[in-house]
Amino acid sequence: MKSWKLLALCAFAAPLAFAAPNPARVPAEADLVIVGDRLDVKSESSAIFEEALRKAGVDVDAIKQSKRADKDKMSKQAQAILKAALGCSDDWESWTTKSIVCALVLPKDLRNLEKDASGLSLVCFIENPKVDVAAIDAAVKESLAEAKDPEEADVFAKEGAWSTLRAKIPDENLLKAFIGWRAIPEGLAVVFSSDIEGMTALVEGKAKALSSDSPLMAAFQPPAGAKDAWAKVMLRNVSDLTMRATTEEDRNQQAFLMSSGWMLKTQALVLGAWQEQTKLRLVADLTAEDAETATQLRDGFLGMKTLFGMMLAQPQQPGQEAPSPHFLQWLNQTSCEAKGNVATIDLSVTQEQGVALMQAFEVKPAPKAGADKQP
Repeated sequence: MKSWKLLALCAFAAPLAFAAPNPARVPAEADLVIVGDRLDVKSESSAIFEEALRKAGVDVDAIKQSKRADKDKMSKQAQAILKAALGCSDDWESWTTKSIVCALVLPKDLRNLEKDASGLSLVCFIENPKVDVAAIDAAVKESLAEAKDPEEADVFAKEGAWSTLRAKIPDENLLKAFIGWRAIPEGLAVVFSSDIEGMTALVEGKAKALSSDSPLMAAFQPPAGAKDAWAKVMLRNVSDLTMRATTEEDRNQQAFLMSSGWMLKTQALVLGAWQEQTKLRLVADLTAEDAETATQLRDGFLGMKTLFGMMLAQPQQPGQEAPSPHFLQWLNQTSCEAKGNVATIDLSVTQEQGVALMQAFEVKPAPKAGADKQP
C-alpha cells in the first residue's frame, strides 16, 4: 500500500519544530527519536548567511523561486495537507509550527521485517496552534476520490477522535496497520501503527512514556549555543539494535567484527544540528560502553578521515573531476575526540564553505516567458 510508505516517510521528512518538545509524547519502548524546536522563530543566523550569499553573487531570489516551484508542483491536496498540518504560508516562506517530536518503535526481531513487522509504530506530534484537522480530512478524501484505481484506494474513516486510513487489501504482515491523525491540545498527532488502542492511550497520556532516566531524554536538551532552530536525531542503543538485526553467527564473522564490531560496544548515538552566526553545527556524540571503546571510536574515525584524504589526493584520471578545495578544507577541519566513554565527531560547516557550495550548485533563474529562443 503505497500511501502507507509515503505518509510514514513524510512524517520523518516534515520540517522539524516543537516550542516545548514533550518527552511524555514518546513511547517508553522507542528506539529512535527526532526532536526539533524553534523553527517558527525568525533566524538571525539565517539572515546573516543569506546576506553573505548575496555578497558572493549567489542569486538567492532564484533559489527561493525554485523551492517555491517545487512545492507548487505538488498536488493541490498535498499542498492543502501541508498548510493545514504545518501552517505553511502561501509563498512557502514560513510556517506556524513551533515544534515536532517523532518517535519510532521497531519490532523486537529485525532480521525478517519483510515477513513480520508486528510491533512497528511511528508517532509524530506537531505543535502548531493553527492546525486544521477538518481541512486535512477534506484533502485526503478528495485525493482518494481521484485515485486512478478505486479498487486499490485506501479507506478513510472516522474512528472515535481519529481520522484513519486503512488498506482495502491489508499487507499480510501488517494486517491491522493504519495511519491516523487527530487534534491534540498543542496541535496534531500523526501515527502509523497496528494498535489504535495503544496510540489512543499514548495521545491521552495514559500509556507508559519515557522515564526520566531514559537515554533518549538527551534528545530534548537544546544544544549549547543554539539560539535559533535546532534538531536532534537519536538512537537509544546501537548495540541493542545490532543484536536484534543479526544472528550470533553473523556477529562472530571476522568481516563483521572488523567493519561493524564497534556497533556492539556503542549505546546511545545522537546527531545534533543547529546554526551559529558563521557556522552550521553538525555534531555527533556516541556513548560507548567504556572509555577504551570511546578511544577506539575516535581512532577509527581519524583513521578513515586520513585514508579518505589520501584517496582524494591521488592524481586524477583523464576526465575525472578534481575534488572541491572547499570539500577538502571541510574534511581537514572535521574532528573527533574522546572524553570518558563519549566520542564526539564534529562535522560542522563554516559560512565560507557553505557559500562556496551554494555558488557551485547555484540555481539559475528560469527564462522569462516570451524570451527569444537560441538558434
